[in-house]
Amino acid sequence: MGSQLPLNVGPNRQAYMGYRVRYAVETGENHTVNIYNGDIISKKKDKVNKISTANTQTSRLLNHQSKKKD
Repeated sequence: MGSQLPLNVGPNRQAYMGYRVRYAVETGENHTVNIYNGDIISKKKDKVNKISTANTQTSRLLNHQSKKKD
């Protein structure tokens, strides 16, 4: 993030930008523990999605100028 990519889209043109992300999924458990005696009060399963790779791509469309019909 924070890197600047050239879009290469000319004037009077419209383009869509796609963003593809792949996630690394980490699973585990959250434990709530009593700080006085160390007993586990509750626990639940947890899943965290961390971004591993991300790609961007532009898709060009036809000229966006309006044309008059005769």
